[in-house]
Amino acid sequence: LIDETGITRDSNVKELLVGVRWEATAITTGVAKIGYQKKSFRASERDDFNGVSWLVEAQWAPLSYSTFRLTSQAGAVDPDTFGDYIDQKGISLGWDHTWSPLISTSTVYSYTNDDFSGVEREDDSQELVLSVIHNTARWLETSAYYTFQDKDSNLAFFKYDKSIVGVNFKVSM
Repeated sequence: LIDETGITRDSNVKELLVGVRWEATAITTGVAKIGYQKKSFRASERDDFNGVSWLVEAQWAPLSYSTFRLTSQAGAVDPDTFGDYIDQKGISLGWDHTWSPLISTSTVYSYTNDDFSGVEREDDSQELVLSVIHNTARWLETSAYYTFQDKDSNLAFFKYDKSIVGVNFKVSM
């Protein structure tokens, strides 16, 4: 992507991760990787990234109908707006629960810290998603959801709170 400066964001990304995959018991599984990421831009005007990156995904299912999830990741990602790259760190906690063959719920909370390189900007984002899923028919799943997003930034232009209410229909063959 080329931003308003006209300087290309073309880059090469190299990442070396080492990790483990586990299934400690039938109810606990996960993967953890940690390593080093290098993002080199073709344009010398852009700052390169060299740093630690990681990915952690863990799942705990104490009951056959209830699952807790933890996800955390870090590394450089491309921005949609200003800057060279975003040094991003995030964590997400989720809970899925089946109340009956027809009704289940899903709750996910996420926190992300975005530290922009090339501009003076840092964002902290939080998101909460609550969903109720109804298995209407063998081929139709209906869900209603509520999403609340809170974005804080050192630049007032990027601060906001947002609520979304929606309905989804999932049709399968």
